[in-house]
Amino acid sequence: MEKTLDLILQKLTSLEEGQKSLEVGQKNLAKKVNNIESELKEFRTETRTSLQIIHTGQQGTREEMTQRFKEVKHSLSHLESDITLTFQKTVQNELELNRIKNQ
Repeated sequence: MEKTLDLILQKLTSLEEGQKSLEVGQKNLAKKVNNIESELKEFRTETRTSLQIIHTGQQGTREEMTQRFKEVKHSLSHLESDITLTFQKTVQNELELNRIKNQ
């Protein structure tokens, strides 16, 4: 009977130690989960910040490209006017030269 009681006490002691070990494991697991959650939050924040920077950069690039296209369009408009004027003057000069030749 004493052996049986000793065995029961040993098993109870073993169960208590196992339970304590499980509790420690759960605490460690909870810490790891909290660390992972913290890392994920940091990653989300960093990613969000990076995406905002990229978005802002793209927006700036689009604005700059739009401005450049407007400048080019303006320059081309001036060149087109200059070419038209030059063509008209050339035609007028040819006409006058032709009139002089015909006199």
